[in-house]
Amino acid sequence: MRKPDYPHHQPGEGDPPWIDIDLCSIGGWFSQEFPGGANATAFGGYIKIATDPSDIAIDGLIVDSYGPAEIRGEMTDTTLTFLKQYYDGHHGAIVRPIQYKFEKKEDGKWHGSYDVPGYPMPADTRAVCHVSPAIENAFGIMTGKPRGF
Repeated sequence: MRKPDYPHHQPGEGDPPWIDIDLCSIGGWFSQEFPGGANATAFGGYIKIATDPSDIAIDGLIVDSYGPAEIRGEMTDTTLTFLKQYYDGHHGAIVRPIQYKFEKKEDGKWHGSYDVPGYPMPADTRAVCHVSPAIENAFGIMTGKPRGF
């Protein structure tokens, strides 16, 4: 295990074992029709990815014009899927989980679509994002919804 370079304590007796996880930035856009010509909404945030290729689970937080959303899903060398769940609907955001599905393309970006199960969606929902390594050995860095909220 690589030694963390951020403030941390070693796991004690009864704590879950540390696993090797990297913190990555994620940024991109999803299609959405607006009056006046804008047809996409930007998003950005972070995800945790295990360095063990057999562990494909991811979790993190992204923010867009509707507010913060927790994401949980899976990532392989060629596919990225996650559920996005906004914390609340006070900005008029859809509070149902939104399912994203991406494939990695030759340009290094992830291209895909999104869907809200049980909710009428336009026929053409597109999304593109880029994932970049940010911090190694990030097991002890909190991501997702802060405790107590």
